[in-house]
Amino acid sequence: MQGGNCACTSNNQCLAGQVCSGGTCGECTSNAQCGPNASCSATHTTVECTCSVNSDCATGEACASGVCTPACSANGDCEPGQVCTEGVCGACTSGTQCSSSVTATCSNGACTCSAATDCVSGEGCVNGQCGACESAVDCANGQACLAGVCSACSTYADCNASNASNNGGGSTPSGLVCVAGVCSACTSNSQCGGGQACAMGTCGTCVIDSQCGPSGQCVGNFCACSVDANCASGQHCGAGVCVSN
Repeated sequence: MQGGNCACTSNNQCLAGQVCSGGTCGECTSNAQCGPNASCSATHTTVECTCSVNSDCATGEACASGVCTPACSANGDCEPGQVCTEGVCGACTSGTQCSSSVTATCSNGACTCSAATDCVSGEGCVNGQCGACESAVDCANGQACLAGVCSACSTYADCNASNASNNGGGSTPSGLVCVAGVCSACTSNSQCGGGQACAMGTCGTCVIDSQCGPSGQCVGNFCACSVDANCASGQHCGAGVCVSN
């Protein structure tokens, strides 16, 4: 959900009551911008799209408390801590809205958590609130964070990618590898990215030659090579670093 002057293509990408005009979210200036039967109304503090039923609003929106609001189908569509109730994002009133887990908690209208297992499927636990994940470490049971949703991995990159749109630049990669759809501890260099070494169950930089293989060369914290023999089992030399076969 966008706010202020963020780029958009439709009203449901903007904050409640706002419209998308000229690719930017902001206050409405006409009824037509709000939806089929919604009105552009002035309150004491703002100008917003008002409604009486869902069909008054633009596609992808619902009528909540008289205001056109981005519609949702699951908690993951909402802002962190919010829940999706009857197609509208808002504050929770009970832990059961947050998750079926016995540890799910609704505190002061927000779904709080200590682990992703406290949240509904697909959500991560970020800064103590259930919502879109930012990296695999926010997810449960070895899941990867793919476009803000906790799900099964398919590649090494899935386990080590961050959702930069949510965290302002990315978080530290976990160093885990994808094994049968689960982000797991590595057991060999061949499971890691190019030039990386598997140490203490995670992929990352090397510090000594032996981490790179029997005839390994750790150069600048990467497993460098000139021939395949410099690399560990299951790897070959590619572009000067050890890579998986």
